[in-house]
Amino acid sequence: MSYSSQAMLLLLKLAKREVDVAAEQLAKAHRAVNESKAQKEQLLFYRHEYVVKNAVRLSQGMTVTDLQNFQTFLDSIDSAITTQESVIEQYHEVVKQHMKFWQACEAKKRKYEILIEKNVQEKRALEKKSEQKLMDEFAITHRQFQAVVFH
Repeated sequence: MSYSSQAMLLLLKLAKREVDVAAEQLAKAHRAVNESKAQKEQLLFYRHEYVVKNAVRLSQGMTVTDLQNFQTFLDSIDSAITTQESVIEQYHEVVKQHMKFWQACEAKKRKYEILIEKNVQEKRALEKKSEQKLMDEFAITHRQFQAVVFH
């Protein structure tokens, strides 16, 4: 194997590692999005349960202080939900960045694969041409030999 072939294979190996690392980072970012969405769902569920649990008290009447506490707590949960939505959007941006990086790494790896395959095909073509040249020379030599022997 020639030096350039070895170098290309090494570059391909490094590019594959880079793709693997990029894929791991992308998967980690996807997990972060999913975990954030799950946390938001938990907050929404908790808010709903709190409202349902206090619906009877609301319908029967609450003191002003209890009503203020109820509203303050709902505002707090709503704020947490809004914050979680912001976190989800930030993670979506991170996913986009990691996706672009992974795609760039994959494209680089593919370029090396194409170059290596092209190199292999060129070597095969040269070998085939060389074999054909040897066969032609053999055929010419064989015909010349037969011409000398049989005449």
